[in-house]
Amino acid sequence: MRRFAAAEREEIRRQEAKMLENIEKLPPERQLIARTVARGRRLAALRKAKMPEVGLFFMVGRKPFVASLPWTEVPSVAGFRTHSVDHYEYWRRLQEVGGVPRDLEYDEAARGRVNYEDAGRRFTLFADKCIIKNKRLVGT
Repeated sequence: MRRFAAAEREEIRRQEAKMLENIEKLPPERQLIARTVARGRRLAALRKAKMPEVGLFFMVGRKPFVASLPWTEVPSVAGFRTHSVDHYEYWRRLQEVGGVPRDLEYDEAARGRVNYEDAGRRFTLFADKCIIKNKRLVGT
């Protein structure tokens, strides 16, 4: 895994600051767009640098459905970083767009989550047994 260099992180923050320095002068709807664009660019740069992510996922058949963010973009709550969307909400969204079967309940699909613990500086994978046992999915 490639480490995210401090210089790269600084460059991302510098570009974001430049974009947002006069944001208060914009009308409210333009402020929202500017903030969204800045966040999108920051997330794209973090993902390009292969920053590890926290989030949740489903496996439906052989197809993964993932909702995640770089761990540095998720606030720490009680010493843990976890994606703010829960499995039920994410499943509902997937059903709305036709990504998963409407007649399949979220708790019937294999699922899991990855969290980050600040104190131990480690990621933890929580997943259904059928996922954990599959070395091809989890790795060694």
